[in-house]
Order: sequence, then structure tokens, then C-alpha cells
Amino acid sequence: MGADAEDCMKTRLPSLKLSESGTLVLRLPRDWPESGSGVAWWWGAGAKAAQHGVVQQLSDLPPFTRGARVQVWSPATDTLLARVMLPTRTRAKILQALPFALEDQVLGEPESQSYSYRPQADGSLAVAVSERRRLQAWTGALQAAGRPAASLCPATLKVPYDDRPGCSATASTANVSASSAWAALAKPSPAAPALSDCKFT
Repeated sequence: MGADAEDCMKTRLPSLKLSESGTLVLRLPRDWPESGSGVAWWWGAGAKAAQHGVVQQLSDLPPFTRGARVQVWSPATDTLLARVMLPTRTRAKILQALPFALEDQVLGEPESQSYSYRPQADGSLAVAVSERRRLQAWTGALQAAGRPAASLCPATLKVPYDDRPGCSATASTANVSASSAWAALAKPSPAAPALSDCKFT
């Protein structure tokens, strides 16, 4: 990751709510952890100066980040975002129907996928679909490193606009988190589960 990209990440992430013991934000690269690619990190705790960087192994994270609440951004390419209308509002029936409603958009067998959703005001459902194997790889590696995720969300849900070199957002994607249905997947709700307990607030 270049210096401009790191600066971009540093300026956007401090807007996240910090826990008293600090918050550690990790951005997973594509095909992690198998790829061995570096993981971008940002840490902050109240009035303390924020720290950030990139590590090849989670064990290389600075000691002062231990005990912090871990918030994880997963690769955007590993999650399908869709919108569907279903005739039921029962959680069990929704989860049963989603694989069939999205079978033309999802590669792989339905049982190999993890489906998360949020009801929308117009009666539709904003849905996120990720391969179960990938979710298990992420959470397993985080657990093994002693950094279990308090929240896990696809990076697509929180893309801010920044026109500096190295930033991935463009004018066409600037309003993804602010105006689309997918932003609701990043908010806690007792009505339905979100992607791997995704609960950025």
C-alpha cells in the first residue's frame, strides 16, 4: 500500500466510534489469509494519537493494540450486494427463500453461501452474500491471532469519497454508504442478522 493510500485510510477511519480501550480497524486484502498480502491497520483510543500501518502477519501488530475492539473491513469483491422482494417477513422463511431468490446471481451451491439481510422501508430486503468458506477463513485467522472481530463488514458499505491518488472511491461510488440500502447492513438491528454480526455504528 502506497503512502497516499495509507493517508487516505488514516483520514477516513477516525470517524468510527472508539471504545474506551481503543479500536483496531483492519482492512483485509483480497484472498487473505492465503495470499499472505499485507493487512492495513489503524488504531485509536480517545485523545491518544492515532497510529496506522501495514503488517504481513497479524502477530506483527503493535503490542498496544491488544485488547482493542477489532473492526474488520473484508474485501468488497468477496460479497455480493443485492435487493430482493419476498412475500414473507418471518426470519426463518426469509433465510430459507434467499438462496432461491438469488440463485441466478450467486456462483456456487446455496449451502456454501452465507446470507445476511436488512428490511427496507419499501418492503424489499437489502442482502449481502458471501462464501461461507471465506468467512470461516477470515474469522479463523483472526481468532488464531488473538484478534477476534467485534464486527465484520464488506468494504463496499463504507466507501467515502476522496479524490487523492491511491484512494479507491470515485465520484460514481461516493454515495454508496450514504444513500443506498446497503448502508443499513452496517447498522445493528434486532430484526435480522447482518454479515457476520456486522455492526459498525
